[in-house]
Amino acid sequence: MNSASRGGRAAKNAIDAVNHTSNALHVKVLSRADYFRHAVDFLLQIPLQFIN
Repeated sequence: MNSASRGGRAAKNAIDAVNHTSNALHVKVLSRADYFRHAVDFLLQIPLQFIN
């Protein structure tokens, strides 16, 4: 049971990774400056989530 839920979590993480990748590809259509700003904003969100 525990390993099954762990497998489900791994699958969800994989889906999230695919979604992040497709979002990043859409962002690349924007200019390089916008892409850089989005990347910085995304990276800044990660520590904030851990702090909260």
